[in-house]
Amino acid sequence: MLDKEIKKIKYKHWTSIIINFIILCVFLVSFYLANQGFVPNIKIDGEYNFSMIMFDMFWAFVILLLFLSLIGLIINTKNLNKDFKDKIKVEIQVKVIKKIEFYDDDDNPATVFRIIFENNDYITSYDVSKRVFNEINKGDMIDVELSKNSKYVVKIEWNNKNIENSNYLA
Repeated sequence: MLDKEIKKIKYKHWTSIIINFIILCVFLVSFYLANQGFVPNIKIDGEYNFSMIMFDMFWAFVILLLFLSLIGLIINTKNLNKDFKDKIKVEIQVKVIKKIEFYDDDDNPATVFRIIFENNDYITSYDVSKRVFNEINKGDMIDVELSKNSKYVVKIEWNNKNIENSNYLA
């Protein structure tokens, strides 16, 4: 693996941490504002408010998941460090078996264009741009280069054309 590719992986990893931290902060502030503090307002006129309890439990669950995800990204860098030390990348060719468009709703155009690959040990799907999504067909072969242990995509090509999505961090 080249130094340029290592820098790319580090950038993707730290960007994931920063985005995860920002989302966690947004949810924490929302939870705080909804409860006007971290003491839940679960009683209204002396009666327990079941909907408020469920609302607080939902927010607490989301915040816990985001917090655990952030901690996992920060602490569990064993595979990432192994990639940096060994400098080994995997080059595979995968077959597109499915294409999926995810819509926000009926009025908005599709916002996520995903291609699904045949079973392999490294990558199962990848989000691409609308242009690439429309050009690629089911059964096409995609060339992928990724870090061996942490499985960050370093390069992805179709017919010798770069189809990497700069907004995709994995």
